[in-house]
Amino acid sequence: MKKASIIALTIVSAVVFIALAGVSLYRYFVDNRIQDGGRMENPDTYRAGKDLVEFEWRQNHRNFYSCFSLKFYREKDMPLLTGRFPDRSGDEMRESETDAFSNPIPWQLTWVQWFELQNMLAESDLPAYRKPSPNVQDETDSKIRVIWRTDDGNEIQKLSGSHAEALETLVLSIAEEAYATSNLETEECEVCQTAVVHFAQNVGPNALRKNKNKPYDLL
Repeated sequence: MKKASIIALTIVSAVVFIALAGVSLYRYFVDNRIQDGGRMENPDTYRAGKDLVEFEWRQNHRNFYSCFSLKFYREKDMPLLTGRFPDRSGDEMRESETDAFSNPIPWQLTWVQWFELQNMLAESDLPAYRKPSPNVQDETDSKIRVIWRTDDGNEIQKLSGSHAEALETLVLSIAEEAYATSNLETEECEVCQTAVVHFAQNVGPNALRKNKNKPYDLL
């Protein structure tokens, strides 16, 4: 009886492992290796001799749901994102969760998303940032900070995003996709964990029976 319980629990654990591995493989082969407009994996054909290291955009607006604060960065060679931003309907704010030490938990990006952002930034001609005048009411404060890696070292830019509509659309779209993907993976993990706990709690003397043809048969 005990041996059958162990075997059954091992089978369930294997199924959960396969399911989680399937999510990771799907993300790798579909998200990271998707072809985009005829460009192959990681559409980094245009770099202008520099690589994006970090991109931060803080925008304050008289309309609360037009405000956002997002930070794109790389850590251990993985593209990540933290911050808060409005959803597509403009009715709800998305925000990074925090860990036990109040540090934001990042959303993971694909390299396709990272290079899309890098390419648009490299091709954009945004004006230098200036702080809004205190004498002008309801002026949007939109500050962009970009760190590039060049052959001569890091290059830091402080730009204005007040009239960067195309860039804003791309940035918020990437944020929404990363948020949705993160939630989906979290829900799948919770379902798998719940299934394992439920099965482990219910496998016992009353959950198994002997059968002439099968040594152990699940009810």
